[in-house]
Amino acid sequence: MAMSIDQALQYPGELVAVWDEAGGGGRLLICAVADGRLGVLATAELPAAERAERTALLRARGVRIGATERRGPYYWSRDGGFTVWSLLETVVDSRDDRLWVAGRGELERAEAALVVSFLGKSLGHRGVLVVTGDGRELVIAEEHDPAADLDPAYGRADAVADAAWGSCLGRELAAWLGVPHRDDQP
Repeated sequence: MAMSIDQALQYPGELVAVWDEAGGGGRLLICAVADGRLGVLATAELPAAERAERTALLRARGVRIGATERRGPYYWSRDGGFTVWSLLETVVDSRDDRLWVAGRGELERAEAALVVSFLGKSLGHRGVLVVTGDGRELVIAEEHDPAADLDPAYGRADAVADAAWGSCLGRELAAWLGVPHRDDQP
């Protein structure tokens, strides 16, 4: 039996209210963070017009606000720092003015010059990276979808739709870093 939103908000520990940016942003997920993992407790379809009011009420209850994109493998929040989760782990976290990327390194917030949302040469490779002032690139989150390369009917339009999460995440990260965002997903 699934939890209601109100039941999920009673769950102990850190909670994140995640708005799905696909289709106008009316889908809300209440998630719990435990051991670096994000678990979905409840979902609800709400009128998009209620989003601002609902967000204010959730913040007033101490719930962190985040986002996702329905087709994407990641959830993120720039509320109280910047964090990116997969369902398996915390992929990106910020501490003070440092951005830590699991297994890839870290950078000072001031080092960032540009955030790029990209599609790779393979239609199944998509993601987000930060370019530093000295030209170094740090991949923040990426996805390798081998099915995209194996399906002869899978085309550029499919790849762009499946990469929409990268555009959303890239814009949010760029806003948090205070740098421009370039979307290389035509």
